[in-house]
Amino acid sequence: GGGGGGGAAAPRAQKIYPDGTKVYLDEPGAQQKIAELDKKFNVTVVASAVTSAEVKAGTGVSPTAPSVSSTASVKIYSFTRPLKLGSEGSDVVALQTLLESKGLLKIPAGIAKGYFGSATRKALMDYQKNVGLEAVGTLGPKTRAKLNLEGDASVSSTPSQPSTSSTGVSTTAQVSLSGKLSRPLKKGSTGADVKLVQQVLNSDPDTVIVESGAGSLGNETTLFGSLTVKAIQKFQEKHGIAKPGDDGYGNLGPMTRAKMNAIIQASGETTATEAAPGTESTPVSASSDVNASAKAELQAKIDATIAEIKRLQSELKP
Repeated sequence: GGGGGGGAAAPRAQKIYPDGTKVYLDEPGAQQKIAELDKKFNVTVVASAVTSAEVKAGTGVSPTAPSVSSTASVKIYSFTRPLKLGSEGSDVVALQTLLESKGLLKIPAGIAKGYFGSATRKALMDYQKNVGLEAVGTLGPKTRAKLNLEGDASVSSTPSQPSTSSTGVSTTAQVSLSGKLSRPLKKGSTGADVKLVQQVLNSDPDTVIVESGAGSLGNETTLFGSLTVKAIQKFQEKHGIAKPGDDGYGNLGPMTRAKMNAIIQASGETTATEAAPGTESTPVSASSDVNASAKAELQAKIDATIAEIKRLQSELKP
């Protein structure tokens, strides 16, 4: 009779990208698609995840996997839902990338990330042991909170942005601020405006987010994490806007926004008067600001797309 397809078919090896695009490795032209998408999303980490090896054997580790440099920039990701054995999606990709960056997980080359298998569970348990949490192997509220907190400070910025300009001037010089904040922001918010908030906070020694790494001066991010909350609280106390126990303490509400916009405007006026229209040297910082702003906007769009994909995926599940 007609084929006894009772058991679940072995999953096809695939690679999932930040915008939700899936490429099955056995489909025609897969290598070319992967090359194009890797370039588009600046992927330099070993590809990883859904294989029968990870599902059945539980290891997913191949001793013959080529040693590929995994110094790629890890996308700062805010985890918003529980993850466990069998979970799939872009947040699983983010979790696996993060565990790889800590040296706890290794998935063979040519395998795509995105499926929570036994190897991912074991790596997550190792991480939980390392940070003093109960090693349950699922991504619950406590582990999520810990990873989201780390997201503010532990992720390296992209190496494509040099720390000094071609004139040899260090970027620790005064940052010129441009733009306007127009919406409320709180912990978990993402977007180009979050980066602008962090730039404002880092422009004052009293409200600096962090001294080095992601979130520091020149390495501002598009994620509103716990360190940003603390810096906003310092900002609110300094300017008499809010204090511990007040509603909106640590959030970007109307009063905090108005004060930051005033600082941005004042900064813009100063840089405009300092820069003589005929000077040759000033466009360097201007173009790098525009470039950083464009990158931040693109990142915000990717974040929004991922959130929408996750919403649609949850609707499709029975």
